[in-house]
Amino acid sequence: MRILIVGHFDTRESTAASLRVRGTAGALLTAGHDVQVIDVRMGRTDPRGWSIELSGLPILTGVSLDEYATGFLSHFPMGVRGMFIGDVTANYIREMSPRPDLIILYGTHLGYIRRLRKLCNELGIPLVLDIVEWYAAEDLPGGRFGPYAISNMLSMRRESFRADGFFVISERLAKHYSRAGKPIVTVPPLFLETVMTAEKWSEDDGRLHLVYAGSPGNKEAFETLIGGLSIAAAQGVALTWHLVGMTEADLRAVPGGSTWLDGAGATATICYGRIPNVRARRIVSRSDFSLLLRPLRRSNQFGFPSKLAESMTLGTPVIANRFSDLSRFLSDGENALLLTDLSNETFADAVMRAANHSPGIRNMMCASAQALARTHFCPQSHSRSMSDMLEKLRG
Repeated sequence: MRILIVGHFDTRESTAASLRVRGTAGALLTAGHDVQVIDVRMGRTDPRGWSIELSGLPILTGVSLDEYATGFLSHFPMGVRGMFIGDVTANYIREMSPRPDLIILYGTHLGYIRRLRKLCNELGIPLVLDIVEWYAAEDLPGGRFGPYAISNMLSMRRESFRADGFFVISERLAKHYSRAGKPIVTVPPLFLETVMTAEKWSEDDGRLHLVYAGSPGNKEAFETLIGGLSIAAAQGVALTWHLVGMTEADLRAVPGGSTWLDGAGATATICYGRIPNVRARRIVSRSDFSLLLRPLRRSNQFGFPSKLAESMTLGTPVIANRFSDLSRFLSDGENALLLTDLSNETFADAVMRAANHSPGIRNMMCASAQALARTHFCPQSHSRSMSDMLEKLRG
C-alpha cells in the first residue's frame, strides 16, 4: 500500500513530532508498505524531494513544502497564516502520480483536517489521524480564549472525528475517540532498538548520575525536581545532574535554579545546552536514571512522553510520578522508581533509594528497561496491528 504521512513537522529534526513520525513510518515500512512523507520546512521547498536513512530500515523518502510562503492568507503574519495551513500540502497531493492509497495526518490541526478530509473524499481514499496530545488551552498562543484555543477545541471535539481511523498515543485518547465508532490502535512512542556499549558514569566515580533532557515549561514539575534534589543533596547523596537542552542561564531562570546552583548543585550540575541528538542519547545512556516529573494536567494525561520510551530504549530507567499511561508500562523497583505523589519529599526519597542501589540492582533495572522497550516501544512490536487497521480501512 502507498501510504503518505503529512503534517506540521520536519522529519530531519529531533523533536517529539519528527521522532513520532519516524517511529510510525518505521512500523509501516517493517510491515512492507511504501511510505512517503510530506513535511514543512520554511524556505526549503524542493519538488525533487529528499531522503533520510532510518538505520536498519529501508530509506524513507519525502518532500518538504513551505506552508507559509504561499496559500490562503500567506501575505499575513505567520501567526495568522498558521491558523489556515494545509492547503499547500493538499494541492501538492492532488498533483501526485501515483497517488497514495491512504493518508496519515500527524496531529489535529484544524486547517489540515478540513483540507485533507475534502481531498480524501475526492480521491476516494481513507484519512487516518495520528493523535499524540490534547493541548491545554492556556498553553496555546492567545491563551484560553484565543483563536488557537478555539480552533483546538473545534478540532478535538468535532472535526477530528471525521477521520476514518485513528492512531492514538494514550488510552485516554483512545477512550475519547471510541465515540466515533471507527478503528483505533493505541501506539506509544516508537524508537529503533539501540545497542549502547558505553558504561555508566557511576561505575567510574561511584556517584549517582541523573539526567533531565528537554526544556521546562508548564508540562514539567521542575520546581519539585529541584526541591527534591536539594533535599537529597542535603542528606549527603553524592549525585551529578546532567541537563540536556538547558544552559546554566536557563537553569537560573526557573524557580529554585539559582539557589541550587549557588548551593548544593554548584559542583554537581552539568548543563550541556542544545546538542546533537547523537550526543544527547549518549548522555542519557550513561546516566543511571532519567527524571520525568509532570503535574496531572490534561495535556500530560492525554499525551505520552517520548523521552520515557527513548530512555528505556537506551537502557536507562526513570524516576517518575504516575501520569498518562506510565503505570501500564512501569513497575516500581523493576524498570523505574515511581512516586506515590508529586512532592519534594517523595521525589527526594526516590533519589535516595536510587543512590542506595547496588551495582547489581542498577544493572538489573537497566536490562529491564531495555526489555520493556523491545516489547512495547520499537516499531516491530506495533507494525502488525497498525498495518491490519490500515488494510481494513483500505480494503
